[in-house]
Amino acid sequence: MNNLPIAVRSVLPTGNGAFIVHSELSRTLPGYELKGCNPYLASIPGLPSRTLRQWLGDAEVVHLSPNTGHIPLPPGRRRVLTFHSFDIDPDDMEQASVAQRLYYRHVLRPAIIAACASADRMVAVSHFVADCIRHHGLAEKKPLEVIHNGIDTRRFCPATPRAEGRPLRILFVGNPSPRKGFDLVPALAERLPPGIEIAFTTGLRNQRVNATHPRLVSLGSIPYSEMHTAYQQADMLLFPAYREGFGLCVAEAMACGLPVISTMCSAIPELVTKDRGGFLVPPGDFSAMLEKVLLLAKNVSLRESMGAWNRARAVQCFDHARMANNYQTIFAT
Repeated sequence: MNNLPIAVRSVLPTGNGAFIVHSELSRTLPGYELKGCNPYLASIPGLPSRTLRQWLGDAEVVHLSPNTGHIPLPPGRRRVLTFHSFDIDPDDMEQASVAQRLYYRHVLRPAIIAACASADRMVAVSHFVADCIRHHGLAEKKPLEVIHNGIDTRRFCPATPRAEGRPLRILFVGNPSPRKGFDLVPALAERLPPGIEIAFTTGLRNQRVNATHPRLVSLGSIPYSEMHTAYQQADMLLFPAYREGFGLCVAEAMACGLPVISTMCSAIPELVTKDRGGFLVPPGDFSAMLEKVLLLAKNVSLRESMGAWNRARAVQCFDHARMANNYQTIFAT
């Protein structure tokens, strides 16, 4: 990869998938710098930290998420926005609290509209998100590119054969929230036969979970540098999300050679090849999800064939070098 001819800077709230993706860019692209900020600070329009705004203004290109992308910049600076999700879509309000709905409609939406109006280039992490942007008229005549998120497929890779005699492990990754479909996980654990367990993370923010069952195993909050080991110790990924801008954990699981059981919604079908890399069921369809879990649990060859398909697809489509090359082109033009 050629050296980046210009300086690019980004500020993002920590504790979410977008920060992880931008961190991959900072490790992969020369000249790309990233600073994290408190999530609550980033939720305030205008990014109130004067220090961070000045730091951003010293770069030729500023790469931001839409909720902070409306900050003032010195003349001559170019602004690139990446949409990792589309939170202001009215169709996305079902899983949101009343406070979140008010924030999305009356605070975040005006900020995003302003950011889009001042952006030079816009990026969506999936075709689903890009369609949402176009549907709401935010792209106008500005360039809108789709760049799928990328992961380090050398680190996220299949493990050596797993130990015999241990329980078959189903893995849930992400914040254990209603939007991610975690409310279905304890009920699934109740219906699983002996010898199968569901391990779950508590997300980057270590969200507290009130769910206890002999077949539920809490892994707590795993540092991202160690996250690949959680996949390598599992047999399949369960991701019953109701809406997802991309699904970073799905790509990570695929790279580790796991079959995926997820939902037929949002961007998930852009990652998982239905019936080849896993199973996609309607959001909230408990019976269908349980059926597919049990099918994969008893069929080793099916798990292996789906996992091999996912590994090959992840390396081809979701490696971080591919993502970085695409962004390099965006930043340079």
